[in-house]
Amino acid sequence: YSWDKVMPLNTKNFINASYFFSESINYNDSTFSCPYEGLGMLYFYNNDADKAKILLEKSIQINSEVDEMKYRALAKIYYAEGNIDKAKNLLKKIPNH
Repeated sequence: YSWDKVMPLNTKNFINASYFFSESINYNDSTFSCPYEGLGMLYFYNNDADKAKILLEKSIQINSEVDEMKYRALAKIYYAEGNIDKAKNLLKKIPNH
């Protein structure tokens, strides 16, 4: 998927999307990282860094395969928090970065 095609979301679409990602988290195997990533990216693009951070970290914990968008979003959150080293370390995991 391409987040730039769905963002920014209006309120109704955000509520619908967050509902379906949340339902997916509730009904899928706990080793399925996609709904955590999707919901985390929704919160990231809607400026809720605290929720985004929790969900993106959970997504990476489940599946550490590098998804550049997810890693960059989480690195931006770390950077904004002043955790520069953590942001740099995350960005180093992205190929060709």
